[in-house]
Amino acid sequence: AAFDSTAPDPVGGVTISANGTTVTGTGEVGAPVTVRGANGAVIGTATVATDGTFSVTLNTPQLNAQLLQVTQTDAAGNSADAVDLIAPDLTAPAALSQLAVSTDGLTLTGRGEVGATVTVLASNGVALGTATVGGDGLFSVTLNTAQTNGQSLSVSQSDAAGNRSPIALAQAPDTD
Repeated sequence: AAFDSTAPDPVGGVTISANGTTVTGTGEVGAPVTVRGANGAVIGTATVATDGTFSVTLNTPQLNAQLLQVTQTDAAGNSADAVDLIAPDLTAPAALSQLAVSTDGLTLTGRGEVGATVTVLASNGVALGTATVGGDGLFSVTLNTAQTNGQSLSVSQSDAAGNRSPIALAQAPDTD
């Protein structure tokens, strides 16, 4: 018999459950399937069933948009190219930090989750401004009305999946 040095096709139809606990797809019957987490560690394995499908239960739910990689290996030990899969994002960002309002009351700065949208609300719930957190984790919101009476501003951030952080409070300067 000739030695098999041909890698199997990559797994197909790969999906992850909405709760981040199960990866399913199709592959070569009998092939072991391995799911690796963002750090490359194995987070689940299964074998492709006789109907060509697999279901891998992950050892920990993947709920923060992590990049997962799914591979199958044939009986001769040849591994297919990995298929990338993005986990669902059900994890809210942390509260914003290092909040500061400028002395003229027109700018609020701080630190947040890269790419998140920051929203600043006045104490009466009226929106004062929004901004996107930059690649360095910093943001600057231009406020539509100067906040100079020592008022508390409610500041939160929402990630791309719409998960919202807890509200953080920023204190406006009192220049009166």
